[in-house]
Amino acid sequence: MEDRPQSDRRPESVNRLISWTLSHPVAVLSTTALILILAALSIQDMPVSFMPEVDVPAFVVRTEFPGLPAAEIIDLLTIPVERALSGVSSVSSLISTSRSGVSAVEVRFHPGTVREHALADVRQSVDSAYRALPDGVERPSVLSIPVFREPSAVIAVIPRSVDLAAARDRADRGIRSALQQIDGTGTIVVRGGDREEIHVRADPARLAATGTAFGMIRKTLQSSVFEYSAGSIQTAEREMRVLTDASVDSSGALGQLVLTGGLEAYPLVLGDVADVAAGTAQRTVLFSYLGREAVGIAVYARPGRSPAQVADRVRAFLTDYNRRDNRDVHLVLAFDGAEALRTALRDLLIAAVLGSFCAFCVIKLFVRSSGPAFAVFCSIPITMAIAILTMQQLGLGINLMSLSGLAVAVGMIVDSSIVVADSLDLNPEQPAAAVTEVAFAGLSGTATTAVVFLPLVGLPGVLGDVYRDLVISVVITLIASYAVSIIVVPTIWTALKSSSRHSPSAVRWIEDMAVRTGGVSLLPASFVFACITLSLSGALSLPFAPTESLDSGVITVHTGIGANSSFRVLQERTRVIENVLTAHDAVLDVNSTSGGEIDDPMFLVSIDHEPGEIRSTVRLQPGRSSFVVAKELSDILEQAAIPARVLIPPSPLAHIVRGELGRGEPVRAQSFAEAHAAALRVLVENNPGVPETGLAAAIVPAVRVESVYLRPRMSVLHRYGLSSVDLTRLIYAGTTGLIAGRIGRPGNERDVRLLYGGAPQLTALSDLQIVGAAGELVPLHILADIEHEEAPATSLRIDQLDAVIMQAGHGPRVPDPVLPDRDMQRLSAVFAISVAVLFLVLILHFDAIFPACAILLMLPFSWAGALLALNIAGRTLTLESAVGLLVLTGLTVNPGIILIETYDALRKTGAGVTETLQTGTARRIRPVLMTGITTIIALFPLAVDPGLRSVQSNAATVIIGGVLSGTIATLVMIPALYRWSVRERPR
Repeated sequence: MEDRPQSDRRPESVNRLISWTLSHPVAVLSTTALILILAALSIQDMPVSFMPEVDVPAFVVRTEFPGLPAAEIIDLLTIPVERALSGVSSVSSLISTSRSGVSAVEVRFHPGTVREHALADVRQSVDSAYRALPDGVERPSVLSIPVFREPSAVIAVIPRSVDLAAARDRADRGIRSALQQIDGTGTIVVRGGDREEIHVRADPARLAATGTAFGMIRKTLQSSVFEYSAGSIQTAEREMRVLTDASVDSSGALGQLVLTGGLEAYPLVLGDVADVAAGTAQRTVLFSYLGREAVGIAVYARPGRSPAQVADRVRAFLTDYNRRDNRDVHLVLAFDGAEALRTALRDLLIAAVLGSFCAFCVIKLFVRSSGPAFAVFCSIPITMAIAILTMQQLGLGINLMSLSGLAVAVGMIVDSSIVVADSLDLNPEQPAAAVTEVAFAGLSGTATTAVVFLPLVGLPGVLGDVYRDLVISVVITLIASYAVSIIVVPTIWTALKSSSRHSPSAVRWIEDMAVRTGGVSLLPASFVFACITLSLSGALSLPFAPTESLDSGVITVHTGIGANSSFRVLQERTRVIENVLTAHDAVLDVNSTSGGEIDDPMFLVSIDHEPGEIRSTVRLQPGRSSFVVAKELSDILEQAAIPARVLIPPSPLAHIVRGELGRGEPVRAQSFAEAHAAALRVLVENNPGVPETGLAAAIVPAVRVESVYLRPRMSVLHRYGLSSVDLTRLIYAGTTGLIAGRIGRPGNERDVRLLYGGAPQLTALSDLQIVGAAGELVPLHILADIEHEEAPATSLRIDQLDAVIMQAGHGPRVPDPVLPDRDMQRLSAVFAISVAVLFLVLILHFDAIFPACAILLMLPFSWAGALLALNIAGRTLTLESAVGLLVLTGLTVNPGIILIETYDALRKTGAGVTETLQTGTARRIRPVLMTGITTIIALFPLAVDPGLRSVQSNAATVIIGGVLSGTIATLVMIPALYRWSVRERPR
């Protein structure tokens, strides 16, 4: 192969810039100091959040039919709503949860969909679905839900001198209103405590005597406790709404409501057929804090707002609230959503500082002289300052992804500066010429590293938006590091220069070996190295999981006590469980919840809130490992004969990427029985030797409740002028009660619950007297057959298929979650595009194909080293690891570019191939080793993460392993390939 044409490709503008900066050191240093000051001031005003702002419209469609079991809810409510929503454009997933009396269909859109347009489409589809629902079903409601499902904060309202009813009243009226005034708060859910209500208990005997239908009372109440719009009046100056105020504000006024349609000639009032009195709602929801029952308030961030900032504002609100004279209740922050963020930011900062210090030590080891070493080290804070200022101007905030980009970039910042400093050491008398010699190679290396990140924006779905901040922060940092290397570093080096080229003995030995061998016998060695590396890579079988659970200092414990357990049993078991958990020395506090209310959107869409289950959130003492403590708590609960699932909460990325499915791995089928059987088969395969009874505990929903089924006799119902809907509502009113509206003025409102007869016992249910259309009383057993059966308490459907979720805990091993095939294809395409773009950039740089091919040949070796490092560290191949591989792809080519650029420069002087390889390798082996070692050492604190507290540890591990193997492969193979590619030129 003939020699490639050699030409000077260095831009003249770069040469002039370098010359100007070296002749104006005061201006350069003054500007640098100003940048550092501005960055220190700007970082205080940058928004802080856990993850980047990702607007993924998500809504839940709630449809109620009181008294209907979950199995019937699916057929009558859930499936019709699903069919209507499936035709909406830009819908990414439908997840339906059916419980007794309520259907919840979560509709999630693709990122970038306009929220207002999505909401309008959902409401239009709901309106069309409403016409297909059974008669008597109220119109479904549409609620907005956030992408990040964990609350920003949970407040425990602990009563002091009042009972739970007063504490709940205080939480509903005063505290909730005050929290809604906090900037950034969205949904606020109050849980637990006694809720004061107005009970209207209809008397079957009086209804029959007056010929009044039960439905008439319900309609009267619903039409008498609301304001109705009566249009509007327009004037020349303004428009005024006209309202018909039919509301009442007291129980006395409620009893005087007039009923019409009875058999009596004179008008009836509500008090003639029903008793009106104050009461409390039936307890179905429990909230407990440290073994004491309290009222919980969950505060969620508004879509597009920072959960961490909301948590900080809630904390400040609690401090101010408790400081005032509030003797009735005391507020405690039971969960702080910003705590994990603060820990992550602290760990990142410590890792970055330690990495920078280690990088300085490596530079000092190679350079020996403090002045030039300090010049290279200064590139780290200066580059970071420029990156922060640029990110602020672009509107980016501080979050885990942008900080990940900055932390990962720490190992790359000094690369260009090291090459420039080494060139200055070789030619200290002509600093401008020394910097110019390597400026173009540095520019190419920066470009090749930066371009591999750009396809990340094309990741599937929400991933592209999530990783956008990381891509921007890395690219900005790389560009800034190159600018600092040719502008600031030469200026500082010139001011502090001294004789500094004194390599360590090991490096001198490597340089001497390079001079003696000159690539003559390196091709066989490279072949052996390639075989060993590829064999190691082929032996690896790392599983791929989109995300990985992290140690956030929080553990959740799910304890089942039986779906048919009474509320008193639930209270007692909760106290026992919290006492067992708090006895562990690593536990800071515990709060527990059980059950949920239909006005709580987070409860409606949750897949792991099963009836008769207590969900305890355990916060750990600082510094304690969630994984270790979770195993210990699992053993303690097992010894105490308490059946429980101890889980590590999913990472924030899992919440955003997979929504509610981030809590486990779904299995879908045509029926729930098939889905459950398929999940059990998977668990049996992954857990040989474990009995199926223990494996079934990892499948949710799986709770079955003993239910009383009423099979209406339709012919008998028609004889008495009743329908199945009328019968269902009557029985529900007799057992639980129907919410018929609210009374009272704003700030002092209470629900009106319509009850029927006395509270029937299970044995007396068959004798419940039902009022017919003609006023006769008919026992329930005449109208319907009463049977006892077991039925699922909750049913789950995903994308219109029945499903169950396999949840991992300290027990059965659950398969790692996977991305859908379409997303995996797009992820693979990102890597293919990155390599293709990198290949084109290398061809443009060298103006030849063979050098580009030779450099790209190093990628398999670096990737093999990365996978080997993951295997040794016991890590999983995740999305973060994939990002590390992309970083590695850009880093691997830089040493090859430096070597080939040096070889080409020597060939231009007329040197032979052997002399070129000997001199060029000896000249550039020190910066190549320095850049590789500084990258490894700088990222080592980030990679050493035994507690799995950092989302960046996988990426850092990948880069360390890949840089090590890639650097060795470059030094071994590039000289041999270069020698093979050119002929010896006659001297």
